[in-house]
Amino acid sequence: MSEAASAAYGGVAKSRRGLGRPCVMNGVRSWGWSRAIVAMRAHGNPACSRIRTDVAYTPLARVFSMDIHPDIAPLSFLLGTWKGSGVGIYPTIDDFAYGEEVTFAAPPGKPFLHYSQKTWREGEHPEAGMPLHTECGYVRPVAGAGAELVIAQPSGIVEVHMGAVDGTAVAFRSDVVAKTRTAKEVLSVDRKITTDGDTLSYELWMGAVGEPHQLHLSAVLTRR
Repeated sequence: MSEAASAAYGGVAKSRRGLGRPCVMNGVRSWGWSRAIVAMRAHGNPACSRIRTDVAYTPLARVFSMDIHPDIAPLSFLLGTWKGSGVGIYPTIDDFAYGEEVTFAAPPGKPFLHYSQKTWREGEHPEAGMPLHTECGYVRPVAGAGAELVIAQPSGIVEVHMGAVDGTAVAFRSDVVAKTRTAKEVLSVDRKITTDGDTLSYELWMGAVGEPHQLHLSAVLTRR
């Protein structure tokens, strides 16, 4: 990190050799003792109570954790990989159970989170274990307890959301839902995410294919 970049973090540039063991947050290792950690504590992120220095360094983990940008502190409660189960309902389909894995990662020095998600079918179904859906995107902090969410889906849907952060919860409402020419019509999407320690729960509401805005997905996930 340059002297100028270090000043932005309120610190002095140091080489990795001088930092000793890496710190670990949410199972992700970091050589940088940046001001972001202090900021996360200030925002009441319970994950920071688990920071430790007794875990071996791995290059892959370092790529996604070093020099966490302080602007993402209000969103730090999302960091990590979460896994669990959910239920899908909608008037045009049969109810279904699904498993899900979600990751929110902090690229080094960047003021946003990378988001990725995948689901698979669960329950008494002949296709149990088969992939269902996947999507990816970015969460961008906005001054004044806000956030933006951009998501792309292989079904041809792109969502652009504005959101509000309240403690360890964030509620997103679609500002724009765009689609390719062959994708199904989706007019509105709300995504409400709440965390309590290592538990994440969410609801996804949707207005699509001629149906009014209503609950579509809900799940409870655990941080791994």
